[in-house]
Amino acid sequence: KSLFPYEIIKGQGWGFFVNIETKEMTKITLGKQVHRLSETPDKRGRHLVSAENQVILVPQELLEDIGYN
Repeated sequence: KSLFPYEIIKGQGWGFFVNIETKEMTKITLGKQVHRLSETPDKRGRHLVSAENQVILVPQELLEDIGYN
């Protein structure tokens, strides 16, 4: 069961986000469906998000709700 609705990272092309496991920047396709893992953002306004088999930090303003699939 999903706690949060599915979302997409706004934009087209590629974006670079911090991978929390490797502590490095990782290239992610924008516009793809992702799943938010954190309820509240960190002190910089970023949420933990599962995308392309990675856990990354994405700014809240880049996440767009698309509902439950």
